[in-house]
Amino acid sequence: MGAAAALAGCRSDEEPHGEAPTPSALPTPVYVPFEGVEPDLPGSREGVQPGFFSYPANPQQFSDGPPGDGGAVSLFTQGKQLMAKNRNKRWQQLDADLNVVTEWSTSTNSGYLAKLQVLSASGDFPDITQLIPMPQMPGVLDKYFTDLTPYLAGEEITKYPALAALPPSAWSPGTINGRIYGVAQPRTIAGRILSFRGDVLDQARIDADSVHSGEDFLDLCREVTDAERGVHAFGADPVAWIVPAVAEMMGAPNVWEERDGEFHSAYASDVYPEAVDVVRRMWDEGLIRPDSYSNPGSSGWWKAGNTALFLQEFSGWSRAGADPDIQQVGAIVLPKWDGGGAAPIHLSEGAYYGFCALRQADEARTDQLLRILNHFAAPFGTAEYVRLAWGVEGHNFTYDGTDPVASGASEEALPVAYLGSTSASILYSDDQDLVTAQHDHQSQTIPNGITNPALGLYSDADFNSGPRAYRPFKAGLDDIIQGRRTMADYASLLSAWQSTVGEKAKAEYETAFAGAQA
Repeated sequence: MGAAAALAGCRSDEEPHGEAPTPSALPTPVYVPFEGVEPDLPGSREGVQPGFFSYPANPQQFSDGPPGDGGAVSLFTQGKQLMAKNRNKRWQQLDADLNVVTEWSTSTNSGYLAKLQVLSASGDFPDITQLIPMPQMPGVLDKYFTDLTPYLAGEEITKYPALAALPPSAWSPGTINGRIYGVAQPRTIAGRILSFRGDVLDQARIDADSVHSGEDFLDLCREVTDAERGVHAFGADPVAWIVPAVAEMMGAPNVWEERDGEFHSAYASDVYPEAVDVVRRMWDEGLIRPDSYSNPGSSGWWKAGNTALFLQEFSGWSRAGADPDIQQVGAIVLPKWDGGGAAPIHLSEGAYYGFCALRQADEARTDQLLRILNHFAAPFGTAEYVRLAWGVEGHNFTYDGTDPVASGASEEALPVAYLGSTSASILYSDDQDLVTAQHDHQSQTIPNGITNPALGLYSDADFNSGPRAYRPFKAGLDDIIQGRRTMADYASLLSAWQSTVGEKAKAEYETAFAGAQA
């Protein structure tokens, strides 16, 4: 949990190669993938997402009836202010499907933590609260929220089949120090990708498949850079994006590495300063836009064709692929720096970091609230999913073939995505080439990916002091890359970070890890 603070269920293969990677501290619920629809491209238990070229025809009801008893259920989640229920047919439909009266309040992301802290001070939490990392998180959970481990760990989760169909990696945000406290929205574990513009590469007569080593990567950057025309390989914050990508190719740990119960920071690895030095040389060669620090805006430069390469989260691939101004979007599989195949990618958390927890209640009430979350997690391809994602047929959407298409009334969508929605756990587009390319990329990179072992653990030092301690460390690396300091200064920058927060976070993660194993 603190690691995230310091730094968006389907049929699987018949013969999977292994389970989706999860930190060893997690009490993993059993995984029972939904087999009610057949994807065009199969997913895997390792975390490769199934691909769909269209919405499955004739979607069937997933549940055997509404989960509610006609009473009221209060919720607090991130989201825009909602249109009043008496004018909002989507909201009315949801209440009918749940057989409850939902009392929903929202807050924008920027003010969300402050409102959570107000609720924490009063203890007046609603039935379902979307929690994001906050000070003293384990204590807040223990005091106000239900420990869901007895309800969801192991075979118990099969009482809630939609929750059982969530990918195993989706449970890390809501699992704190070995106990399950909530349900999060599953997302891909595919990490960051190196996106390219095919039109820019074609113009330079460059083959994106020619990158098989670190030197090939640097050669590609040199070949696409044409400073006289205002084109550079990258236009991104070098320390935030390019250094981690190079470190990944060099085999650096994914934020932390755990060995025999001891935690070791990626910053303290031998390869991290090597990665910084490579990016320093890239800056000296002019492969990175000179205004990357003074005028950050890498996505805009990439869209305009002023940069050929763009490091981004995997989820950005679909957005870029749908943008008519960005042509022939693809992604390069990052190689091992010395060659010899694809680099083990740094897997992302596999879920949105904010999870939905349940206010402490008796067993019957907790069961009902879990069945409501089970409804929100309805698998892609079901009738419930259609109504949750698109609203009321004939009012909010119509069908184009088998695909729902928004039309008519434009009531703001309810913020149901944060309540376990499977909308980001599949690959779905009528652009078959895009879905196929994304599926191929995941199939090449995910099976050998590396998980951050601190996921599911909480460090108060990392949460409270981590961002503040990181700023001077990053500023020092920025100075090294731009030539104001030398690589000899890396050791002192690392020592300052370790003394401020690194050693404390290391000790707290080790203690939490040991407790979770007990």
